[in-house]
Formats: sequence, C-alpha cells, structure tokens
Amino acid sequence: MIQEQTDILALFEKSNQHFKTADHIVYMTYPLVKDNKLIAVVLENLNQALQAAIEALLHYEKLYKRIGPFPENFYSRIEIFKNKIAPIYNIERGHIVLIEEIRNLVQERKESKMEFIRQDKYIICNNDYSRIKAVNMDKLKSYINELKPFMRKVNLILQNVRR
Repeated sequence: MIQEQTDILALFEKSNQHFKTADHIVYMTYPLVKDNKLIAVVLENLNQALQAAIEALLHYEKLYKRIGPFPENFYSRIEIFKNKIAPIYNIERGHIVLIEEIRNLVQERKESKMEFIRQDKYIICNNDYSRIKAVNMDKLKSYINELKPFMRKVNLILQNVRR
C-alpha cells in the first residue's frame, strides 16, 4: 500500500510539474523569445501532464478498490476514466474532450512525416497531406486556461494521498 501511495505521489508531482512547465513556457518564455518551436514543447508537456494526472487518478481509485486492474494503453485508460472516474468526481465532459484532443495532436505529430512553422502556427501534416492541423500559442493558452480547473480538481482529489 505504501508503494502504491508513493507511485501515486510521483505521478501527481510529475503531472503538476509538466503542467507548470507548459504554463511557464506559454506565459513567460514564449513572449520573450518568440520561437514558435516552443509550441511543440508546450503541447508535449501538456500531454504528459494530463496523462500523468489520469494515471494517478486510476491508481488512486485502484488503491481504494473502486476499480480493478487497468491496461497499459491510453485508449483503454481513457475509457475507464470517462466511464467510472469522471462521473464520481464530476469531471466535465469538455475536459475529457480536451485531453483526447491534445493526445491526438501529439500522436499525429509523432506519426507525421512533415511539420513546419508558418505565420506563427505549427503545422502538422499526415503522409498524403489530406489532413493538416495547425496549432498556435493562442490555442495552447486556451487549452491551459480550460484545463486549470481540471488540474485543481485532480489536486484536491489526490491531496489525501500526501497524508
């Protein structure tokens, strides 16, 4: 039980650190350096923060035997999160949609053969250029602002683990 609490705390801290890093880059670093390559860094940090938060919540629920063992892949975990955990803690559907959207952007970026910067936008293209996604700092700011209540809620839920 103590090992599980330590794992939950580590995920909790990792989640908060990645979220703070994304926030800091968007609001402090980017205005100073104006480098659009930071868009990819912010996106990756946001994704890692959200994945760690979900994993911490899953482990927390498993610790108290409200859910059973869960698989390693993201899509199974997000389904368990959507169907079992989100209703318990009144996590908004919009937050879940944003989490999936950010995850999909990161996946598309990893699978992409072509990505480039044009007019303050980070452009991600699939192999045959049939799907093109554009992300800019304003979009990332809106993601961060919309996800702050989610992160606060996760912090409130997991603060019991610290005791």
